[in-house]
Amino acid sequence: MIFNKSLILCLVVCVTYCLHCVSAYADNHGGTFGLRFADGRETGNDDVMQRYSLSWSFDKKWLESDLGYLSGRWELSHTRWQLWLQDKNTGWTVNPVFRYVLPARSFIPAKNFYYFFDAGIGVIKLDHRGFEKRDLGSKWLFEDKLAMGFGIGKHYEIAISWVHYSNANLASNNDGASMLAINYALSF
Repeated sequence: MIFNKSLILCLVVCVTYCLHCVSAYADNHGGTFGLRFADGRETGNDDVMQRYSLSWSFDKKWLESDLGYLSGRWELSHTRWQLWLQDKNTGWTVNPVFRYVLPARSFIPAKNFYYFFDAGIGVIKLDHRGFEKRDLGSKWLFEDKLAMGFGIGKHYEIAISWVHYSNANLASNNDGASMLAINYALSF
């Protein structure tokens, strides 16, 4: 029970920080708010994952240079897994995602085109604590996310991502699960 209270407290602190520090912001590389969809499979088997996200941008740019800049966004996601040996599993995630943006002009002169690399660590609450025969140890897990892709204008993005779910050995079992996915985003 202490484990769950600690994760809930962590989630409350993250959301409070988000509401305090993040305001609407848009630049030429992605809009202020966005809808994201990911379709993927678990690495090692054929379990299907679908993820629907709402995102909103940070009001910050860091490390600006001629090559690009660091920025980020918050994501609130609902993920659904279609599993073969058990009923589906679903979860809700809150995730800060940091992004390094490389405008295409850094490589080739293309207007309204950019590349990006994303990295984030968040918290997910699952309906069930396992996938198939694996015990993830808890319904509360950490979500590690890496992605790379490209954007066209400030409205459309396509990326490939790797997402890993684990309890970071805070519970007795920690089988973990990893997913590879194609991501689509529409920003406003």
